[in-house]
Amino acid sequence: MAWVNLSPLRFVQSFKTKKNKETAASVMKVAGVEQMDSSKFKIDDSFMNGEFIVMPNFNARRNGLSNIVIKTGSATVNKIIAAYKNKPNIGNYQSGQYVEIEFAQNYRFGSRKPAQVIKFVQTSKLNVNAAGQKVSAAAMTAMAELGVLWVMRQAIQRNKNFNSADDIKNDKETWNELVKIWTLIGKVPDGPDDSWLDTFYQSNRAFLRAISSPSFTEFNRGKYHANNTTYTIPGSDSNDSFMEYISDFVNTNYGISKKDNWNPADIWLIKNKDKWKQQIEASCKYDGPKSSPSAMANLEQLNSILRSAYNSHEIIGVSLKKITKGYDMIYVAVNTTEKFVADRSDTEFKKQFAYSGAHSYFDEAKDGPITQDTVIWCADDKISFQVKANSSSDKSGSGLKYEGTERPRTGARLGKATVSLVVDLMDDYGLDFDTNKNSYPFSPEEFASKKEDYVKKLKFLSTKGVTLYKTSRLTPEQAADRLEYTFQVQPWVANSKCQQITWLDKVMHLKPDDLNNFLADMVFLSKKEGKGYGPFGKIY
Repeated sequence: MAWVNLSPLRFVQSFKTKKNKETAASVMKVAGVEQMDSSKFKIDDSFMNGEFIVMPNFNARRNGLSNIVIKTGSATVNKIIAAYKNKPNIGNYQSGQYVEIEFAQNYRFGSRKPAQVIKFVQTSKLNVNAAGQKVSAAAMTAMAELGVLWVMRQAIQRNKNFNSADDIKNDKETWNELVKIWTLIGKVPDGPDDSWLDTFYQSNRAFLRAISSPSFTEFNRGKYHANNTTYTIPGSDSNDSFMEYISDFVNTNYGISKKDNWNPADIWLIKNKDKWKQQIEASCKYDGPKSSPSAMANLEQLNSILRSAYNSHEIIGVSLKKITKGYDMIYVAVNTTEKFVADRSDTEFKKQFAYSGAHSYFDEAKDGPITQDTVIWCADDKISFQVKANSSSDKSGSGLKYEGTERPRTGARLGKATVSLVVDLMDDYGLDFDTNKNSYPFSPEEFASKKEDYVKKLKFLSTKGVTLYKTSRLTPEQAADRLEYTFQVQPWVANSKCQQITWLDKVMHLKPDDLNNFLADMVFLSKKEGKGYGPFGKIY
């Protein structure tokens, strides 16, 4: 739900064919932007899957393609127009405003094979505020979530009928408060642009389709937001924030310091708050050992109470995910019934998440000798987990993180599986995995002494069908050679790859049924589904 930086290098790498890569490189060259300079172009991250643009970009009905929009300055737009205005692959353009460049693609719609249009649009903002400073990710998140919440409040309490994004902008009361939010938190006095308004419209529509006749009286994201700002949705209690209350409660009573590790709700819609708080206080307080079965029993009691509050439409927490271009946003209820929770422990239910493949590429990458991640697939390739360094920019190295993505809505990440819970899960399956980065090689000399062990791991992974290359065929020995070379130029990348190989080696040693169950449990950890997690709705 944000505009992110895009470098010319990543733009070019997003194309698959040689011809399109050459055209993309030519466009970037005439734009006059250095290939690693990510400050001159912005793209809505819903167009992205990881670091690359997803193409083709299907429209909502999947019967054609939609434009991919990239924001840049007017001077850059004019440079592209000047170079391409007499070429056959230019589309519509207007000096200083926008230019469309067409890229051939092979997807057919009946007899048609339309081009994928990349539209470069002039903007003076590029996610900067009135002072010319970049709006932080934390501030953009707060602005976006409060924007969704405010539009919901207007629709529910004020009976505003928003049938389009334009309706939101044309409603003076609604628009003025959005401008206030944008100005207060992000110092952006122009208010949200059309892409944000579309997100607000779609989020509100998805919610109202799922929750019939809502009558909430409070709309809460918490009192404190980015940039040391305080803000409460008009009409809600500014002195008694449910977000702060429930976050403090699970921390004090169960030792859950990060509320999102239990319930990832970004916003809360509430009715009869005091009644439900009294039930929680009377039934769920606990001052014993935080990791004991008694603590879990009390947490389950809290979850049960919140399920009742959810199903009576009196407390609903909502997790807001990023929109995926070409798809309407939908609402899904999570952990809101006993059956939903019980299914996540059912062996038959778990079979739909069976292992379907994995890769850890050792091909040369544009930004280094090898690729920096490992991917494991399940559920007939509908769900993947990207395993990579927790910080790819930390040259001292870091541990791993595990983040899931679900097709076709790849713009909305499933969420990161909490590292400590992944380790606990591995323990449950008898897998002993060392998460300490210092336990793995960080120099060519250290790797040389352990190289044969890694070759052995890579050979085993190859026998299990794990792919070690994307383009040019590599044997396990050749992959290990490339890894050894990487220690000379990017040791932090090589260190992470050793962690990934070790992790995947252990996981792939599981028996088939255990592997399938393990991946199902990984899915549930990432999506915060099942026993131990609170009820919430998800819009994505």
